[in-house]
Amino acid sequence: MGTILLILLIVLTAGNNLCFTSSENELKIIIGREISDKTEISLQKGEKFIILLETRLSTGYDWEIKQPVPECIQIIEDFILYKEVEKPKVGEYEFHLFKLKAKKKGSGTLIFQYKRKWEKKSLKTREIKIYVK
Repeated sequence: MGTILLILLIVLTAGNNLCFTSSENELKIIIGREISDKTEISLQKGEKFIILLETRLSTGYDWEIKQPVPECIQIIEDFILYKEVEKPKVGEYEFHLFKLKAKKKGSGTLIFQYKRKWEKKSLKTREIKIYVK
């Protein structure tokens, strides 16, 4: 839980994009409201990383990873981080956290779609090119 609180603190104080490595846990974290289509990340086999995207669940929209996921990547878990507020408002944002692992050598593109589950078309997409050594 301490790691999640640290991540939230970083998110709330950071700008639009942030990528850093925590030497203690050897965990790369990519935080961004606007991940560009040229975003790339290089990983070692077995390395874990987190993608954290702002979402607005009360509007029906959320981020999902377009399938299939590249064979070099394993999804460990994904969940929503809610802000603790006394009176939630419609349109308030949360964060969707994706924890992933570089499972084998290779490369591929993770495609994130911001959409409503019942709609086929996404409102936005974000792509991250992954290289696993």
